[in-house]
Amino acid sequence: LCPSYATTLVQRIAEQESIALCLAYYAFAIQAFAGLPSAVRLLCDTVEVFSMPRRTASGELIEPVLSFPPHEERAFLRECDIVIGIQAEESSYLSELLPGGEVVTVGIDCNKLSWPISPSQASNVIGIIGSDNVGNLEGLALFLDQSWPMIRSACPQARLCIAGKLGIALSEKHQLGLPDGVITLGWIPDLSHFY
Repeated sequence: LCPSYATTLVQRIAEQESIALCLAYYAFAIQAFAGLPSAVRLLCDTVEVFSMPRRTASGELIEPVLSFPPHEERAFLRECDIVIGIQAEESSYLSELLPGGEVVTVGIDCNKLSWPISPSQASNVIGIIGSDNVGNLEGLALFLDQSWPMIRSACPQARLCIAGKLGIALSEKHQLGLPDGVITLGWIPDLSHFY
């Protein structure tokens, strides 16, 4: 996943710059940190857990784009001083995978928005932004099939704005037309505008 020269480069930079802490983006860059001096602490932002089985709402196994067996994922992560999980479920799995290791959950972060006091046109808009990974595509398909018709029935003026690669994938899938009230926005360079 990571070229061997990257390990040498990271080690050299850590020594020359007297770096005390490194943050590794998992899993593609984690191997580059294998040669760190022992005094340097390593935090790993897992972003994804590749040996954890994922299931749809109906219980079907989601076939991952990339996966590792648990022993391989453990080998990648056991040298980290702190492993950062994004969701509580993932952090729990990582804690079992790395007994005695320090695992913290950071959750999803966004700036707190100020909400209007009275209802506005924005109150009729639902926004979704995401990548086009299998889990997101499956979740969106279930939402559009099961929830969106109920929402539109209760609130006919409701709009669903879908951004990012998820919106692009939906447009490609529904070339003959999106469901009523659904708008795709494509790639959004500045998420603050979307939110």
